Amino acid sequence: GMFDSEKDRYWFDLCLGFGGMPATPRALVQTVDEMGRLFPGAPWQICATHTEQFPLSTMALLMDCDIVRVGFEDNIHLPDGSVASHNGELCEAIADIGRTFGREPASVADAGSRRRSSAPVHRPGSARDAGQAPHRYRIQ
Repeated sequence: GMFDSEKDRYWFDLCLGFGGMPATPRALVQTVDEMGRLFPGAPWQICATHTEQFPLSTMALLMDCDIVRVGFEDNIHLPDGSVASHNGELCEAIADIGRTFGREPASVADAGSRRRSSAPVHRPGSARDAGQAPHRYRIQ
């Protein structure tokens, strides 16, 4: 097959609404469910287009994704439908959504560390230490 399920170095980037996968809650749930069945514990990130970006990113945060990607290259609208004046507004909006659900953005150092390695950002005492899904994310 294309993947060796015995390996543990996978990273999944779920890009919804770019033509290959529809930007729908059903597509996200089905994909994450299958990914978890075939590659349990593999880190993953969400990226969705246009006005679906924030609803799907919020769902992904609640489904314990590792990274939420937002930005002008995929969407210009804030959660309330208004047009963002700069990319930072999109980042702050998703950070606020994450905080609402107890998910703090990774620090700049954590995010930089993650980029230099292939291991997910890990914090001692995290949910993963207890055998649960992680509760952190990074904004790109």
